[in-house]
Amino acid sequence: MNCQKQIQLRILSEKEGWDLFKANAGLKDGYSSLINVAKEVADECKGLPLAIVTVAKALRGGSYDYLNKNNSQTRENDIQSCFLLCSLFPEDYDIPIETLVICGTGVGLFSNAYSIEDKRREIGVALTNLQSSGLLLEVEDDEGAA
Repeated sequence: MNCQKQIQLRILSEKEGWDLFKANAGLKDGYSSLINVAKEVADECKGLPLAIVTVAKALRGGSYDYLNKNNSQTRENDIQSCFLLCSLFPEDYDIPIETLVICGTGVGLFSNAYSIEDKRREIGVALTNLQSSGLLLEVEDDEGAA
């Protein structure tokens, strides 16, 4: 890359990783059960700064309820599938939410959501997570596109 100087990068210590996670997730000490779950998530990043920042930003301002052991695998797979569904559209294409609801229902996304309103809400949550982690761009219009 024609660098002038090489800098050795290292993994972060547990404290450094936790501080970086808290800063990017917008957490403050004091939420007992929330902090415990967040620490577990931060520990899973194994001190890797890019992983810590990406995961923390994805969780910023959201609910940590879906991180519980019973629901996390299903939700994570649905978010991944939603991302894959979005990747089928051309780059920089504004995907209407209703199109994602229809296509997502067709491929079995969010099978735990039984009504269209629930599926629309779940897809909205998935899109918010993908946008906050930098995997999808937000659209500036009011027409409900992803």
